[in-house]
Amino acid sequence: MELSERCFINLSGKIRDILVFKETINRIVDQILLLAILLVSLPIVGCQSLAIITEDLIVIPFRTAPYTPNIPKRTPNALTGKDFIARNKSNIGQDRENAILREFISGNIPQFLRSLVPITNSMKLNNKNYKITFWVMPDYLSIGADRNFVRIPMTPVTAQRTADQFGMSLPTTKMVDLTYKQAGLKIAPTYLKSDERMTLSSYFEKHNNDIENKINDRNRRLTAGHKKDIVITNSLNRKKRRVAIYGWHKVNGLPTQPLNLYHPEDYVDYSHGVRLISNIVVLNGKEMTISHILNSKNLHQLLSNEGPIKHIRIETRHRN
Repeated sequence: MELSERCFINLSGKIRDILVFKETINRIVDQILLLAILLVSLPIVGCQSLAIITEDLIVIPFRTAPYTPNIPKRTPNALTGKDFIARNKSNIGQDRENAILREFISGNIPQFLRSLVPITNSMKLNNKNYKITFWVMPDYLSIGADRNFVRIPMTPVTAQRTADQFGMSLPTTKMVDLTYKQAGLKIAPTYLKSDERMTLSSYFEKHNNDIENKINDRNRRLTAGHKKDIVITNSLNRKKRRVAIYGWHKVNGLPTQPLNLYHPEDYVDYSHGVRLISNIVVLNGKEMTISHILNSKNLHQLLSNEGPIKHIRIETRHRN
């Protein structure tokens, strides 16, 4: 049976990765032998199945360039943050959510959010040392350009749909803690008056302005402490269709907001934020999906404080 051109190119690429990047001769030999076995198996399993097998078994070392999310390029005529707020001051509820999602899907986010930042964690599990690296946006999802943007609170459904579009994920509470701990710029929470204005777009802009005043035009870097994160959690299996929020860390490193699922999923206020995470992590030099780690009975401890995460996506199907 002949290899299709596409399958041959994929396999050649994997061989090239092995030969160029592997550090030891023994490892190179092992991987070439593995490829030989897989090639012999091709007539039995087929090209598509073989691609799945090789993706799981062959260790492709991490390249030094950070992962780039699948975000469209921002167009020159896209709305600025202030323009978006002005157009949506009277919009609330699903109308505003639809408008937010349209902006994100079109790529209307600041350029600096596209450069993901590595976060690491090391643990010894079952007498084996592990080091994991995952990549996060340096700040919370925003609409607009680098010099004119607004951090946008949204429902968990909109957050998940945006993550799906960008090929990214939402964090766990432990990932939020790790991000705060390793942030180059930690900002103490800014509290606005708790009243009926909390859910208005104008309040979103006011809170954003207060945060920017604290940053004071310093160079953009990994920033944390200024929003409550929308997170994934096993608690959503028991309390469905809720917004799970956590964080807003104080200067002592403790969260102002413990994990909370009080509000229904359509609730949004100025304090909420969405920081997206790369779907790919590196564990001891091996690339794998974040779902593999979070679903694992053992490895989940690197990224979760509440056991394996059963569902790493927030349910979106019941929404139009």
